[in-house]
Amino acid sequence: MNMIIGGVRRDGEDGTNEVTYKLLRLRFEMGLLMPTLSVRVSSKAPARLWRELALCLRHCEGEPAIYNDDAIIPGFVDIGVPVEDARDYSNDGCWETLIPGKSYFSYAHIMNLRCLEWVFTRGVTLMTGETEGVDTGALDALTDFEKFYAAYRTQVNSQIDLQVNRRLENLGMSEMIAPDPLMSTLMDGCIEKGRDMTAANILPYTFHLLLITGLSNVVDSLCAVKKLVYDDHAATLEDFRDAIAHNWEGCEKLRLLALNKVPKYGNDDDFADDMLARVLKDFENACLAWRFKQDKLMLPAGIGTFENYAALGRNLSASPDGRGAGEALAPNYSPTPGVDVNGPTAVIKSATRPDLMRYFCGCPLDISLNANEYLGEAGVTRMEGIIRSFCALGGQIGTITTTSVEELKDAVVHPEKHKNLKVRMGGLSAYFIAMSAVQQQNIIQRFAKGAVIK
Repeated sequence: MNMIIGGVRRDGEDGTNEVTYKLLRLRFEMGLLMPTLSVRVSSKAPARLWRELALCLRHCEGEPAIYNDDAIIPGFVDIGVPVEDARDYSNDGCWETLIPGKSYFSYAHIMNLRCLEWVFTRGVTLMTGETEGVDTGALDALTDFEKFYAAYRTQVNSQIDLQVNRRLENLGMSEMIAPDPLMSTLMDGCIEKGRDMTAANILPYTFHLLLITGLSNVVDSLCAVKKLVYDDHAATLEDFRDAIAHNWEGCEKLRLLALNKVPKYGNDDDFADDMLARVLKDFENACLAWRFKQDKLMLPAGIGTFENYAALGRNLSASPDGRGAGEALAPNYSPTPGVDVNGPTAVIKSATRPDLMRYFCGCPLDISLNANEYLGEAGVTRMEGIIRSFCALGGQIGTITTTSVEELKDAVVHPEKHKNLKVRMGGLSAYFIAMSAVQQQNIIQRFAKGAVIK
């Protein structure tokens, strides 16, 4: 269940009122796990709201999530939603945005890291031996990074085409096999038309969100290939192919170079952030091209793993960023846990370097902060600065978890002492002690900044 408060009204004026503040306080006074709380803010939000958010978030467990109207509303307008409806947006399920009462929504993961694997294997998935990608040719033909990157784009674009064609073929079929009459009574026009909401194009907006999955890992992997193969000539594509195929066994030196000598997304580093912006723009353009090929679907771009970063990673082979086979992916739009060594402001600057307007439907950045740095009045001011900066720089959706490595590690050993400890996990907050060991270690690593692997 979701509850979203604040934001501008349909007339463009700020809608924050006393109920906004009462709901915000009530959520924290009661220590609720549900409903999940989100807050819409904009440049028109009153100063009091920013301060109240800072007071909550400095002791927070991933909520409330921050939705930036100034960044999200223009994206809806760009894709064809009238501005009045765009101002009325809400979140759905986890964090993806839509127009309430008027939207039929679906999504598809584009496994960008697997697309990168296929460049090395000529379309063969290592874990299954099946040919699922495109044969982009022999590695020795990829004589410069532009050719290598073009092969990666070919793999990604083929998956986008596959997912869009599949959705178009299945559009409206849910009405026959899985109608939703109760939900349909709440949707605009369904009663008047006597049709279920799952019928094709019954509702004003049919969104199919295409998600970059494993973004941080693929950006860091592309950086590793560019720097180590093409810039420094410290390795070859064949070296990386062998490392991926053998899960880095016998390739420890190359893995250490990939982990420790290559710039990583999340550190306000031009090398990595330029790669991030390029990956996002090319993915966005591939989605945008479909807008002119058909008129049945709205196809926004997004970045997400939801809470499934461990499960999604389990089915992927090793990757050039140093990640091992089966290891968890970086969550959503966040840096790979542990590699963001320059603090939260660097993470925010990296994440907002690209133009994110067309990622309005969802690219949540999960920010992990040390609670000890946000104590007292100075801590409130510091937290307010974090929130305001994220929005002013163009961030779309932000979540903040404030705790410490020490608290998390103690909760693993003494769970009975930390029954109420909650952390952000995908589109919701969850009790830390109820998580699997893999998920717990992923959360801990987010707070253990700068751990160099030797």
